[in-house]
Amino acid sequence: MLDLAHEETSLEAKRRELASRIAEGHQVVDALMARQAATARKIEEALEGVERLQEQMRALDTVIALVGHQEVLFRRPRPVAPVLEVVSAPAEPRLNVPLKSQPFRPVAYLKCIGDGHDFMNSRTMPGYVTCRRCRVRRRG
Repeated sequence: MLDLAHEETSLEAKRRELASRIAEGHQVVDALMARQAATARKIEEALEGVERLQEQMRALDTVIALVGHQEVLFRRPRPVAPVLEVVSAPAEPRLNVPLKSQPFRPVAYLKCIGDGHDFMNSRTMPGYVTCRRCRVRRRG
């Protein structure tokens, strides 16, 4: 009778061990399924990126076909200006040149145009242009 009771406990121990292995197996399967889902998402994102690039390429081909190869110019990126050293030197006095950009004044603008001044895009205020000489600012 003791042998039968002893055998049942070893069977129960074996059953518990198998149940814990099954639980570990389920955890491994769940982890692999999550990894598979993440991999599938990454594949879909990469495929969408490739499709976007193909659409851009088709758009470029269309533009090139409409315009012609001679009229299409691809500009190289502007070179980055080298960093200049700051050297203390006596400043030259500027006559009637304000230090900062001034608000738009129509008379001053017409005077700048009459004097042949040229305008550049304002660095401090997007959408505005500034006279290179007298710093008068106007909407671009």
